[in-house]
Formats: sequence, structure tokens, C-alpha cells
Amino acid sequence: MTFALSSTKLPAMRNTQLCKRCGGTGRLPTSHHLKARRKKSGAGLRAVAELMKISASYLCLLENGKHGWTADMVNRFEVAMEQIALRETAS
Repeated sequence: MTFALSSTKLPAMRNTQLCKRCGGTGRLPTSHHLKARRKKSGAGLRAVAELMKISASYLCLLENGKHGWTADMVNRFEVAMEQIALRETAS
């Protein structure tokens, strides 16, 4: 079975930026990186879990690799970390 490739060209992409989370690889960060980031910021597990609208025990499972991170959970984590950073700069 052979497949014919289309000869149409894709439009040139301008002002493209790499994803902040995956660096353009398309992969989600590992549990280890996310846990280290939370600890480095000084944010507590319960505070981050509350902002993510999940239980602290579930966040613990995510951070320790017992459950896989979904893109939605990574986005919630990113938003929570941004909110914590804003709180720290405001005080």
C-alpha cells in the first residue's frame, strides 16, 4: 500500500514560541520537576491542592508518580503556582 503525499505547502508560521511547560517537545513535565518547583517556591501541598481544586492526598499521589499528570492537571498546577507567586509579590 502506498500513500501519496500532498504537494501543498503549509503557510509559514510567524512569531512562534515554544511551550513553557514542554519546551516544544510535546511532553508533560515529570512529577519530580513539578514537585521540586512547588517545594522551591515554598508553597505547601495543601495550599496548592486547594488552588487546584483537588485533595491534598491526590496531589501527593500525582507528585510521587502514583497517578499520571493530565494536561488539565498540569494547567491547574501552573495556575496555582502563578497565584501563589502573585500573593507573595503583593505582600
